[in-house]
Amino acid sequence: MGLPERPETERGLGKPQVQKIKLNPHHGQDVYFRMACGVARHAYNGALAEWKRQHEALVKPNNEANLRKQYNAIKPVEFPWALEVIKCALQQAIKNAETA
Repeated sequence: MGLPERPETERGLGKPQVQKIKLNPHHGQDVYFRMACGVARHAYNGALAEWKRQHEALVKPNNEANLRKQYNAIKPVEFPWALEVIKCALQQAIKNAETA
């Protein structure tokens, strides 16, 4: 005597459930979200450009961990505004650029 069969959607094999959550940030949060998005965009574009440069120079491209280390080394000097947001914005952007 086994368990009764459930439809695929109940077992998690069917269409995924989607939830939309509306954010209603106050002014300070809105500014922070925009800054984090800007840092992520800057890091993504920079990592992608570096990978393309290395590829065109026929050099084996760095992995994302090395690119993050390079970016973090120059960040305090060249991009001090990037220090104002959480590090995850930068890290995930560079990881995403590696898969692009």
